[in-house]
Amino acid sequence: MRCLLLTALISAAAASTVDVSIVNSCDASCKVSDVKIDAPTSAPNPGTFSFSGTGTTSIGIDSSVTNEVVMKLGGLKVLDTKVSGCGEQTITLPLGLGSVVVTGPACPVKSGGSIKLSGTVSNKIKLPSKVVATSTFKQGADTLVALTLTITPVNNDESASDDEILRLLGLTDASPGVVDVSVADTCDSSCKITDVKINAPKTAPNPGSFSFNGTGMTSVEVDNTATNTIVVNLGGAKVLDKTVSGCGDQTIQLPLHLGTVEIVGPSCPIKGGSSVALSGTISNAIKLPAKAVATSTLNQGSEELVQITLTVTPETTTEVLV
Repeated sequence: MRCLLLTALISAAAASTVDVSIVNSCDASCKVSDVKIDAPTSAPNPGTFSFSGTGTTSIGIDSSVTNEVVMKLGGLKVLDTKVSGCGEQTITLPLGLGSVVVTGPACPVKSGGSIKLSGTVSNKIKLPSKVVATSTFKQGADTLVALTLTITPVNNDESASDDEILRLLGLTDASPGVVDVSVADTCDSSCKITDVKINAPKTAPNPGSFSFNGTGMTSVEVDNTATNTIVVNLGGAKVLDKTVSGCGDQTIQLPLHLGTVEIVGPSCPIKGGSSVALSGTISNAIKLPAKAVATSTLNQGSEELVQITLTVTPETTTEVLV
């Protein structure tokens, strides 16, 4: 309820405006050139604005293209996610901040063809500090285009600090609590690591840390091309979608200063028919306001090796708007 009340208080503040800037931040290696962007120079705060753009692609664009969206509010990363780069995609921002709708090219597009990009940004609460968002379209190892959006509140004598932003979002409750913890193998029968056994606590302190470990048997050789894709949803809003190496120790910083995830994957290479060890440590530096669901999916090429789903549920939750 506290987050809902804070949102209402922030939204009730006198409306103002923001300066808006959208630029093509790609270098000469990017495959979409002659990029032209049409966007307003100001917008209401809170409020909504739209932009559009065109460009010419030097390579064929297919349905494998992705759009990586990273957003910072002040110096605080609030979003780091990846969606399809084709067609319309809606990204819900965490904790009631609003939403971003991005429309990518109508795939496929032939080499030499024109592409259209557009988007709508809706901030439901009055922004207390500058927002910088990057939208990077990639296809394989090629970067197609990267747009950088900067939204700067007008007449802000002093931008809110990270701590002030966390306070406004209701994320500074220091009173200790408890979370229920569930860690499960959510892979189907096609996955190459089977007989997965996981050891994890049923509860953990909030804020605080806990660890888990597991074992399984791989039916295929696992080499250093294995990747681990980690997706985190907080209260129904995706806050992280990141791919790292699937081998060895990997540390991932969570947005919103939520904390870190440390995953220890197999010591690659591992022969088919061998045992695989997996482990991890979750550290939430601030008290979780809502249920968090994280998936860790180990892939090698087109083969899914194993998928672990972690669910962390606070004993009491604040009301998170999505």
